[in-house]
Amino acid sequence: MVSWKLCQVKAGLSALEDALLAGYEDFKRVRTDPDLENLRASEEFDVLLKRFDESFINENAINAIKSLFGLLDKK
Repeated sequence: MVSWKLCQVKAGLSALEDALLAGYEDFKRVRTDPDLENLRASEEFDVLLKRFDESFINENAINAIKSLFGLLDKK
């Protein structure tokens, strides 16, 4: 049973990668669609999405940019 689920997740990730390579860009839906819950539980999911989601910006990068312009709260 476990190997079947693992195969399903790997196949799902492969299909998702194909869709992203073909230009699919609804990352909000990919991150929230209940049908993709098993894929999101996989460690490979985040790695895959980070490769394609250009709007994903690291919080540390945002804070570094804010600090350049003095926009961070100084406590």
